[in-house]
Amino acid sequence: MRVREARKKDVEGISEIAEKTWMDSYSSIISESTIQKVIDDCYDLDSLEYQLDKGLFYVAEEDNEVIGFAHAGSRRRK
Repeated sequence: MRVREARKKDVEGISEIAEKTWMDSYSSIISESTIQKVIDDCYDLDSLEYQLDKGLFYVAEEDNEVIGFAHAGSRRRK
Protein backbone atom coordinates (compact mmCIF):
# COMPACT_ATOMS: atom_id res chain seq x y z
CA MET A 1 0.00 0.00 0.00
CA ARG A 2 1.16 3.51 -0.81
CA VAL A 3 -0.19 6.84 0.50
CA ARG A 4 0.11 9.91 -1.71
CA GLU A 5 -1.54 13.23 -2.41
CA ALA A 6 -4.82 12.84 -4.27
CA ARG A 7 -5.08 13.93 -7.90
CA LYS A 8 -8.06 14.80 -10.08
CA LYS A 9 -7.94 11.34 -11.66
CA ASP A 10 -8.72 9.87 -8.20
CA VAL A 11 -12.08 11.59 -7.61
CA GLU A 12 -14.23 8.80 -9.05
CA GLY A 13 -12.61 6.19 -6.81
CA ILE A 14 -12.86 8.49 -3.80
CA SER A 15 -16.55 9.06 -4.46
CA GLU A 16 -17.23 5.32 -4.71
CA ILE A 17 -15.35 4.61 -1.48
CA ALA A 18 -17.15 7.44 0.32
CA GLU A 19 -20.57 6.09 -0.66
CA LYS A 20 -19.75 2.55 0.44
CA THR A 21 -18.08 3.53 3.70
CA TRP A 22 -20.78 6.02 4.70
CA MET A 23 -23.49 3.45 4.06
CA ASP A 24 -21.58 0.70 5.87
CA SER A 25 -20.63 2.90 8.82
CA TYR A 26 -23.71 5.01 9.44
CA SER A 27 -26.79 3.26 8.03
CA SER A 28 -27.72 1.92 11.47
CA ILE A 29 -27.87 5.44 12.97
CA ILE A 30 -28.58 7.81 10.05
CA SER A 31 -31.29 7.45 7.44
CA GLU A 32 -30.22 6.36 3.99
CA SER A 33 -31.65 9.57 2.51
CA THR A 34 -29.52 11.70 4.87
CA ILE A 35 -26.43 9.69 4.02
CA GLN A 36 -27.16 10.09 0.32
CA LYS A 37 -27.51 13.86 0.79
CA VAL A 38 -24.07 14.00 2.45
CA ILE A 39 -22.60 11.95 -0.39
CA ASP A 40 -24.29 14.11 -3.02
CA ASP A 41 -23.18 17.36 -1.34
CA CYS A 42 -19.66 16.47 -0.23
CA TYR A 43 -18.47 13.62 -2.44
CA ASP A 44 -19.79 14.45 -5.90
CA LEU A 45 -17.06 14.80 -8.50
CA ASP A 46 -17.17 18.62 -8.69
CA SER A 47 -17.00 18.99 -4.92
CA LEU A 48 -14.11 16.55 -4.68
CA GLU A 49 -12.16 18.36 -7.40
CA TYR A 50 -12.72 21.62 -5.55
CA GLN A 51 -11.54 20.07 -2.28
CA LEU A 52 -8.32 18.85 -3.88
CA ASP A 53 -7.22 22.46 -4.29
CA LYS A 54 -8.47 23.75 -0.95
CA GLY A 55 -7.20 21.38 1.71
CA LEU A 56 -5.15 18.33 2.49
CA PHE A 57 -6.30 15.29 0.55
CA TYR A 58 -4.55 11.94 0.43
CA VAL A 59 -5.35 8.54 -1.03
CA ALA A 60 -4.14 5.08 -0.20
CA GLU A 61 -3.59 2.93 -3.25
CA GLU A 62 -2.72 -0.66 -3.91
CA ASP A 63 -1.93 -2.05 -7.36
CA ASN A 64 -2.69 1.44 -8.79
CA GLU A 65 -6.24 1.38 -7.35
CA VAL A 66 -7.52 3.85 -4.77
CA ILE A 67 -8.51 1.86 -1.68
CA GLY A 68 -8.93 4.65 0.88
CA PHE A 69 -8.67 8.37 1.45
CA ALA A 70 -8.27 11.05 4.09
CA HIS A 71 -8.93 14.75 3.84
CA ALA A 72 -9.10 17.89 5.91
CA GLY A 73 -10.12 21.38 4.96
CA SER A 74 -13.08 23.48 4.02
CA ARG A 75 -15.71 22.50 1.48
CA ARG A 76 -17.52 24.53 -1.10
CA ARG A 77 -20.22 26.78 0.28
CA LYS A 78 -23.52 26.66 -1.57
